[in-house]
Amino acid sequence: MTVNCLALGRSVLARGPRAVCGPFRLKCAGPRADVLLRNGARSAPLPPGPMRHHCPHRPSTGGFTLIEVVITAAVLFIGLLAMTSTSWVVHSLRGTHADKQVAHQALQGIVEDLYALSEIARDDEDGWAPTILARFGVGGAPGPTFNVRGLDPWPGEASVGTVTIVTDETATDIDLGVAIGMPRDLNGDGAVNDTNVGDDAVLLPVIVQLRWRGEAGNRQLRQCIYLLAY
Repeated sequence: MTVNCLALGRSVLARGPRAVCGPFRLKCAGPRADVLLRNGARSAPLPPGPMRHHCPHRPSTGGFTLIEVVITAAVLFIGLLAMTSTSWVVHSLRGTHADKQVAHQALQGIVEDLYALSEIARDDEDGWAPTILARFGVGGAPGPTFNVRGLDPWPGEASVGTVTIVTDETATDIDLGVAIGMPRDLNGDGAVNDTNVGDDAVLLPVIVQLRWRGEAGNRQLRQCIYLLAY
């Protein structure tokens, strides 16, 4: 649509600002101006002179409402909480893995010492079983208990690790708390009735156990082996 632009007529003023702000175009065509309205009708000419009109404007809607701020803060809080929780879990898992690795290395070290001692004791004049018990038995050195650097024992316990050498043929797996195949003949006499074969044993079950307090709670690691006199 085209509107000749010098001034808008009385009919435009009578119609109000909406008639001026609608979808039409202005075209200058001389000293007088006609208004071409939406419906194609032509208004009465207006006298020349300056003319101003104002289109209504909607009020500004910039900024955030209180509800939007609260929702945004809640989302950020939940995200930070999830990140904190994840970080704690990862840290706990790393600590648990590190503790278990230290315990595993300590356990393997004790097992290797037992195997090495078993080989040496075969030629010892004091006898195979007595030599082993003199090292890892009660009253021996280092004895049946040991500690591991970096690991704390369970509450109420004095040491992290224990070495249990079974010399009672009648002890059962239930008594020992492990599945090691007991009771059985340990001194080769064909009977399973000796309660102490510490002097003449040719087969010794050994239980090496570590119990420590980690970040995830009380932990334990156990290994059962057999030592042979031949």
